[in-house]
Amino acid sequence: QRCAGCARWHWPAATRCPGCGADALAWERASGLGKVHTYTVIHAAGHPAFDGEVPYNVTVVELEEGPLMITNLVGVAIEEIAVDLPVEVTFEPVSPEMAIPRFRPSN
Repeated sequence: QRCAGCARWHWPAATRCPGCGADALAWERASGLGKVHTYTVIHAAGHPAFDGEVPYNVTVVELEEGPLMITNLVGVAIEEIAVDLPVEVTFEPVSPEMAIPRFRPSN
């Protein structure tokens, strides 16, 4: 979302701008580009559903527009993940109606 009052981008979605408090918010298409802000590697599954997934990364991506998104990086070895790594969005389908945004290194 982007605020029509102060032009600030924000995520997650809200009913008021966290910057200026305006309620004039609009959905706008973001570039899909960003960089790794921070990350961690999970080595122990916190739930049996994740037993086959460890180790996996949980990454905070800073979008070019400013907001931070919690996600996973795909298409990269864990040891190659680094702060400031340029990334781009990719969408992982989970059903015919839904896809999850993930990020991969950009060229």
